[in-house]
Amino acid sequence: MAEYNLYMESKLKLPIILRNLPSEVTVDLTDKIKVHCFHATPESLFEVVKPTESDKSLEEKLMQNQEADIYLYGHIHLPYVRYINGKCVANLGSVGLPFDGLNHASYLMAEGDKEQFNIGIQRVQYDIEKVKKQLEEKDYPNLEFLTGVIERGSLPQ
Repeated sequence: MAEYNLYMESKLKLPIILRNLPSEVTVDLTDKIKVHCFHATPESLFEVVKPTESDKSLEEKLMQNQEADIYLYGHIHLPYVRYINGKCVANLGSVGLPFDGLNHASYLMAEGDKEQFNIGIQRVQYDIEKVKKQLEEKDYPNLEFLTGVIERGSLPQ
């Protein structure tokens, strides 16, 4: 019961914690390279910007901060890296719910040295059966849907 109380207490605090976080942040990868980070777009936490959109669309929706060299975002759970007019746009993917059809965790590595940088998507296998069992033990809502996504590494077609 104490575990359940801790789970519920953390769920109740999460919206308060999230509310206090910035919706976007710009950080220095090096003295010469700036990285602009946000969840979905600099203007929205929910807008969907797909990797298949045109360069112009990505520039308008994601690359508004002209000082940045690299633009990183999440939300869509589809890892990718693209270069547009000498700048980089990348989606981190998802550690737990990738939607690109590969049921491996994904994360992004950004390395920089002076004016040079390297961006790469990393993929890691994890114990899917263990995660499914944990969700079942917690009586997670919509369990069949979620375990299907985890098994496929994608939303249902």
